[in-house]
Amino acid sequence: MKIKSTTKLLDKADISRMIHRLTNEIMEKNDDPEDLVLIGILSRGEPLAQRIKKNIGELTQKNVE
Repeated sequence: MKIKSTTKLLDKADISRMIHRLTNEIMEKNDDPEDLVLIGILSRGEPLAQRIKKNIGELTQKNVE
């Protein structure tokens, strides 16, 4: 079966906004980011976890594992 057309669900800016919102939700539920561990499945979850880790570090100036 051939796919006749493709539909773009999210662009780069949309994805960035979603990751920032997810980061904020994580921080709302966790007081101390140094007690937080992010785990991502290597195929696609690991890059997402790395982006969230970077955002948390920028927001809090603290290290996240």
